[in-house]
Amino acid sequence: MKVRTATLALSCLSLFVTVFPAQAAQVPPSAICADLKTGVIKNLETATCPRNSWDLGIAPLLPGVERPQKFDPVMAHRIAALQVAAKNAGFAIGIRSGWRSMDVQKRMFNAAVVKYGSAKVARRWVLPANESMHTWGLAVDFKLGADHAKAFKWLEANSFRYGLCRKYKNEWWHFEPTTTPGVRCPAKLTNAAG
Repeated sequence: MKVRTATLALSCLSLFVTVFPAQAAQVPPSAICADLKTGVIKNLETATCPRNSWDLGIAPLLPGVERPQKFDPVMAHRIAALQVAAKNAGFAIGIRSGWRSMDVQKRMFNAAVVKYGSAKVARRWVLPANESMHTWGLAVDFKLGADHAKAFKWLEANSFRYGLCRKYKNEWWHFEPTTTPGVRCPAKLTNAAG
């Protein structure tokens, strides 16, 4: 009986391997890197990026355990690589706002409540400090140079390559690291309130 069971198990395993062969092409890269001078992205099968490149991470970025005092390091790499690539394409993309302290975000939210008349409406534009990705160093508000329309078109077409996505339909400037570099962004939310 044991021999028959083992033979049956081997037959099933053989059938599984035949029907579902390994697909080496679907193995994700070990590192996604961007050249410091050009912003050109390379998927590598090494554990780390070379010295002359930024490590862009291999997944969407999530908040850590403790709130940081600056941008998440991989977020900073993604922004810098995007800016270099934009510059090489002829566009100036700067940072209007990035990491914010809890106190700054609280003041911004309170000012929005006064401006819009209620917390519910204010949330469409500014989130409370405990909900904002700015306080985690995982959000950036871009500003564009002189050729705003063309720079915006470039940003919309290329930001996903750097793992950055425009999060809200009503805020063209607000981007978060909600995708793996090179993977298309999820659908935009109407506004910060959802």
